[in-house]
Amino acid sequence: MYSVYMYADFSGGIDIVEGVSELFGIQMAQNFRQPYFSVSLSDFWCRWHMSLGAWMRDYVLYPFALLTPLQSFGKWATKRMGRHAGRTLPACIANIVVFLCVGLWHGAEWHYVLWGLYNGIIVALVDLLAPAFAGLARMLHVNRESKSFHVFAVVSTFLVVQAGRYFDCITNIGALGICLHNAIFNFNSVPLATALAARGIQRATILACSVVFDTSLLYEKGHDVRSELLAARLPVRAVAYALCFVLVVLAFPYTVTNGGVFDSLGVAGWDCGGDPGPRKGCSEDRMYSTEQRRLAIETYIKFDPSAADTVAEPGCPTRHSLGAWYKDYLEHGEVRPPKRQREPKFAMEMGQAAVDCCLAHGKSLARTIRRMGHPASRERLCDRTGGPAPGKGDAGGCPYSFVKR
Repeated sequence: MYSVYMYADFSGGIDIVEGVSELFGIQMAQNFRQPYFSVSLSDFWCRWHMSLGAWMRDYVLYPFALLTPLQSFGKWATKRMGRHAGRTLPACIANIVVFLCVGLWHGAEWHYVLWGLYNGIIVALVDLLAPAFAGLARMLHVNRESKSFHVFAVVSTFLVVQAGRYFDCITNIGALGICLHNAIFNFNSVPLATALAARGIQRATILACSVVFDTSLLYEKGHDVRSELLAARLPVRAVAYALCFVLVVLAFPYTVTNGGVFDSLGVAGWDCGGDPGPRKGCSEDRMYSTEQRRLAIETYIKFDPSAADTVAEPGCPTRHSLGAWYKDYLEHGEVRPPKRQREPKFAMEMGQAAVDCCLAHGKSLARTIRRMGHPASRERLCDRTGGPAPGKGDAGGCPYSFVKR
C-alpha cells in the first residue's frame, strides 16, 4: 500500500499541476507513464518521474560516461572481456553514479545512499548479464515475446521495486536490515481482508485504486482514454465525471500526511493520547517489561509489518502502545526499558480530606482547591489522585468520588 500511496500522491499531484497549466494554455511534458507496468527496473525508471530521469541522463549520465578514463576502461574491457562488456561496463558505472546522485537528491542520509546503490547496482547487473539471461531463456525454451512472460516480467519488476521501498521509508539502518531479512527468510502471508483492515483501507480507496488500475491498463494497451472520453456521448461523460467527483469527495476523510511505514499502524499518534510527541505516561506502556517489548516489536516486524496480526498474538499490547514502541525502536536502534512511573504526590488521606471539604462547601471544586492547597489544574489533580475527570464522578462533580465517604 505504500507504493500505491507514493504513486497516487506523486503522480496525482503532477496530474493536478498539468490540468491547471492547461487552463492557462501551457502544455507540460508527461512525467509518469504507467510505471507499475514496467518489464524491468530500468524500464521503470524510464516511466517514473521522467523529467528528473531526463535531466540526470543529459547532465550526469552522458557526460560521466564519456569521460576519458571511462572510455579508456571500456576499450580495455573490450579487448579482455568482449565487446558487450566493453560497451556496457562504462554505462554500468555511470548508472550507479546517477542513482547515487538521485538518492542524495532525495536527502543526505545513509538510507538514501543505500537506495541509490540498490537501484544502480541492479540496473547495472541486468545490463551486464543481458546475454546470459537471453541464453538461459533459449535453453529453457522460454518465449520472451509471449503474454505470460510479459506478465511475469511486470510482476517480478514490481516486486523488485517494492523491495527498494524499504530503503525509502525505513530510516534506521538496523531496522532496515531486520525488515529485509524478515521479508526474505521469515515472510508470513496474511489474508488480504486482514491486511486491508489492519491498515484502515476503506471500500472507497479500493474503488479508486480499481479506477486508476483500469485506466492505466487501457493506456498501456494503446488507448487514449482522455480523447475517447471526450468523444463519447454526453451520458457516458456525465457518469465518468460524476464518478470522479464522488471519489474526490470521498477522499477527504481518508487523507493523511506522509507517515511512511508508520501509517500501517493506523494510529494518529505514538502514545495513548495520540500526541506525536514524547510519551506522556501511558499506563499500559509500563505494564510490559523490556523483554516483552522486544518480543512485540520482533513479532510486528515478522508480520511484515501488521499491527492487527501482532496485537492478536498472546501477550502483545494494544495498537497504540505497539506504535510508540516501534517508533522508539527505529529512532534509537534498540528496545529501551519503560519509563518508571512517578509516585503520586498526594496521599489518599488528602483525597479523603478534599472530599469532605468538597461536600462541606456545596461540592465547590474551586473552593476545595483553594482551601486544601492542591494544584491549580483540576485535570492534573484528578490524574495524580487516580480519580475521574471533573464532572464525571458519582459525587456530583467532585473529582474524588472513588474515596469512601
